Amino acid sequence: MANSTKRPLPPTPSNRKSIIDLSYDTENDILSLQKCLEQKESTINNLKIIVMEWKKKAIEYEAAYNEAKQQLEERERFLMKRHQAEIEALTKAQIDQTNENLDLLLKLENENKQLKQQLQNSPTKEEYQLPIPPVAPFVSNTSQLCNTAEEMMSAMEGTLHGIKDSYGQTVMEDTTPPLISDLSSSEEEYDAQSIEIIPKATSSKKRLSSFFFGSKHKKDDMFVEKKKTVFKVPSNK
Repeated sequence: MANSTKRPLPPTPSNRKSIIDLSYDTENDILSLQKCLEQKESTINNLKIIVMEWKKKAIEYEAAYNEAKQQLEERERFLMKRHQAEIEALTKAQIDQTNENLDLLLKLENENKQLKQQLQNSPTKEEYQLPIPPVAPFVSNTSQLCNTAEEMMSAMEGTLHGIKDSYGQTVMEDTTPPLISDLSSSEEEYDAQSIEIIPKATSSKKRLSSFFFGSKHKKDDMFVEKKKTVFKVPSNK
């Protein structure tokens, strides 16, 4: 009875490793698996941190984008309003300028009509001519000027004659008396000097008289030219 109730022995293993060796290998495998799991968990944690940082940056970028978009929209609205205001101001200025031009045209047209009426009602050219002034006062003034010029010319001639006489006397006083042996030569030189002095005075007299007063023909031309300028009728403004 006792022998029949005994349990059978387990089969013998095929390899010769002991149970201790097997347990050691299993423990090493478990440790290596734990290390791998720890590494994976750290990698996962790092990835989570990176994802959170990127998510935070994405949120910041989105907020900055929304802010920039809002500013651009506000700027666009401001520019549109200003552009519209400028268009309205230019339109108003052009309308005012057009109205002013129309008023000016109407005013000029009315003035033109008034001028036409005045021209129609104005006297004719023959009736509007001015009376010709008398000739006698101008002739008397011209003759008086001619007499004054002649008096001035005669006074200038007398002055020139006086200068010539005084100059001749001065030359005669300054000359030294000649020697007896050289009397003929000194007389010839003195005659030559007197001959040279007299034409110079007469030529200067002629030049002065012609320069200041001119010939009779020139005075007649001046008189005719003055008559022409005096009797010119002024133009009507």
